[in-house]
Amino acid sequence: MSHPSSLMIILLLLLSMFSFDLTRACFMDKKYHVKIIDDLPSDSPQLKLHCASKDDDFGERWLSSTQDFTWTFCGQFFNRTLYYCHFWWDSKENTFDVFNDPESCIHEGPMIHNTYTCVWIVKPEGFYLGYYDNDGSLVADFTHDWNK
Repeated sequence: MSHPSSLMIILLLLLSMFSFDLTRACFMDKKYHVKIIDDLPSDSPQLKLHCASKDDDFGERWLSSTQDFTWTFCGQFFNRTLYYCHFWWDSKENTFDVFNDPESCIHEGPMIHNTYTCVWIVKPEGFYLGYYDNDGSLVADFTHDWNK
């Protein structure tokens, strides 16, 4: 066995000893989380949502009051990551970007900085965008209403 081949085999054996999950690692950018929380009345119809990006489609989801749907992703170079959701509740609906800015979750949204978790709270009056502050409290601002 030649020297370069032996070195390659040893390197591969060493790498296989470690349980790297390369699909979940973010080597060149940060890891972000988007969380959708159903804060609608418990006696109302379920919230239906469909969230996707250019590369990922999470399909339709139905949430009951207090349930949430969360996903994690790595940001793309040049800040090109975009996720949107379509929401339906009773006779109301709306569609908008839930992540398109790594600095503040969405362009032209509330001033959210230094967070990697964008939290959307769905209420009867509309949608709030928030984040968890340093003590773990959820801070949120009204962002969108329901389209009729």
